[in-house]
Parts: sequence; structure tokens; C-alpha cells
Amino acid sequence: MKALMRPNKNRSVEFSIKTLILFAGVCALFVTQARAESERAEAEVECAEKETPLQYSCTIQLYGRGSGKPLTGARIVINADMPDMPMAHNVPPVIAIENEAPGLYQATLILEMRGQWVLRLSVSGPLRDIVVVAMEFSPRPDHEHAPHQLHEHH
Repeated sequence: MKALMRPNKNRSVEFSIKTLILFAGVCALFVTQARAESERAEAEVECAEKETPLQYSCTIQLYGRGSGKPLTGARIVINADMPDMPMAHNVPPVIAIENEAPGLYQATLILEMRGQWVLRLSVSGPLRDIVVVAMEFSPRPDHEHAPHQLHEHH
């Protein structure tokens, strides 16, 4: 006697439902990831020269370009270079420390000379991005320093 093999309709339906749920989950993951990746970082940087010449205390306000909301929990690595003398200076990267205020970070930069510098902020954490800020670090007549930001986001 031969046993007849009949497809189990319940298993076929169950498999179809599981496949559909898996497919919907993968699609939702891609959509969520695309939304997260579409958000870009924006930064406002203010630096003030400390008592030690060429040492600057910098405050970075980091927020989402699209949402305008402060970005918290980020890791910011700052690299500084002079566009007029690329790679001529040996300024080590600096890590900005998050403050208590949402989206506010602090860092101390030690530059080798005054002039126009480009700060490259490598952001990771809630999103990954690179923000480029050009700043002029020039002395004031009273030896205080207030660099101004020339350009934000790249």
C-alpha cells in the first residue's frame, strides 16, 4: 500500500504568512534606516582663546539639519587643518565631550598658528556624518580672540 502525500494547506498558508511578515519586516527596516540616514548633522561652532596663546575652548551645538533637534549621545572627533597649507600642520584629533545641555559639546583645540582653519567634525552615534566648518582664528588688538565661522556644513 502506498500512502498518498497531500500538501497540507494549513502549512502552505502558514509559510506564506511567515514569508509575508518577514518581507514586511525587512522593508520596514530599510525604510527606517533610509530615514535615519537621510538626516544630516549640522553644527554651530564658537571658539574663544584661553589664556594660553593658540589654545581655544570650543563649544559645538550639534543638531539635525532636517529636524532642527539637538543631537545627543554623539561622538565628535575634530580634525583641524589650514586650507592654505594642507597637511603642513600636525594638530592631533580632539574628541568633543558632551555637556548636560542637549546637543552641546565642548573641546579644547591647540593650534600651531593663527589664520584660517578648517575643522572637520566626524560625527558618529545617533547618525554618521561629517560636518566641515571653516573658521578664522586671528588675534584682536586687545589680544582676546573671537574667531568667526566662515562656513558650515559640507
